[in-house]
Amino acid sequence: MLMSEQAVWRYNTTHQDASAQASYLEGGTYYLDYPYVVRSEESDITRAADVFRNAVRSDEAQTALLAHGFRGSEGEIDASVLTEDVGFRATAPQELPTPPEDSVTDLTRTWNQLKMDSRVLAIVDVSGSMLAEVPGTGMTRMQVTSAAATEGLQMFTPTSELGLWRFSTNVNNDLHYAELAPVRELQATGEQGAAQRDVLANALSGLTPMPQGDTALYETYLAAYQEMSRTYRPDRTNVILMLTDGDNDNPGGLELDALLAQIEDMSSPSRPIPIVTIAFGPDVRNLEPLQRIAAATGGAAYMTEDPTEIGEIFLQAFSLRITGDEEE
Repeated sequence: MLMSEQAVWRYNTTHQDASAQASYLEGGTYYLDYPYVVRSEESDITRAADVFRNAVRSDEAQTALLAHGFRGSEGEIDASVLTEDVGFRATAPQELPTPPEDSVTDLTRTWNQLKMDSRVLAIVDVSGSMLAEVPGTGMTRMQVTSAAATEGLQMFTPTSELGLWRFSTNVNNDLHYAELAPVRELQATGEQGAAQRDVLANALSGLTPMPQGDTALYETYLAAYQEMSRTYRPDRTNVILMLTDGDNDNPGGLELDALLAQIEDMSSPSRPIPIVTIAFGPDVRNLEPLQRIAAATGGAAYMTEDPTEIGEIFLQAFSLRITGDEEE
């Protein structure tokens, strides 16, 4: 566990029968600092702030800080407080240089994503190939996919937001996708009084492949990205999850370069919408387009020939909360 020296000392003062042992990263570390900022221009407040600042800098205050497990301005410690027997070092560790601004931005964005609830639009392939039986299971690809997605629902908290689309070609008149459930909190209830989690589970169990349907992946990606951009929630991790058993197959439809160009026009580093694709089955012959889409959105692309592995991949992708790494 990563903790400051002072936090280790504070823990040990109340857990003397099971003290934590301090250890240090090799090669240096970053330091916590405590900036003193006066945010008011009112004369009474600024005078009081000056008095308090002088008091904090006094010898008495410095002694009190050392007694509470902090280091002094020169890296010194009170050896009777930060004691050697539990691993504290008298010599301050080397301080690492300040990281580049873009690294700080990326780390901050990742940290915020880890703290936030998910907001996921899940899209499931219902093309004709989903009727194929998965060897050794007695189930179709559609049934295996529905079961894996239903199981995956259980890992999301009640305050997570999830919605569901199905896609193929000409699913909804001239559209290649259709909404089965809007994106809303899993604990929310719809017009029929059913909780969103149950609505999704029922919709997944009722998915039926279109025997003559092809795979309009790129048009569906674009429509999903447009929808998630339009309804973006900055307080949540906004993600598109695609489950498909085939490459893009829609002659005369949107091409990959055109899709990437439109995503680039819409995307913003401050409003990330990673696309995570789980592709499965022997009909997926080329992962590169999905990897390019993942790279363009900060998402991930996974591929397996065995549809029964969807559940494991699903858990891997979302337990890591979208790290941005692409995997095969």
